[in-house]
Amino acid sequence: TEGYEFPVLKGFKNYFENTTYKPHIICEIAPHAYPLLNYTLTQLKEYMISYNYYAYNILNTNIKIDITKLKETTNVIFIYNLP
Repeated sequence: TEGYEFPVLKGFKNYFENTTYKPHIICEIAPHAYPLLNYTLTQLKEYMISYNYYAYNILNTNIKIDITKLKETTNVIFIYNLP
């Protein structure tokens, strides 16, 4: 989605709030696009955490990723963690 991943994930709000099935979400995050869209990576992180999703390294899901520190377009996997 080339920088529009946050609006796309925001479109899942109803799904996140009304289902018990919480799949992994593979997502490419393009940090350079966020200022152009008046969003921040912190907003994305807080939004996903509000639904108990956390970002991990796509190749090693034992490694958490702090998406607020991303400088380049990066693939991550959001994994639901029980509260």
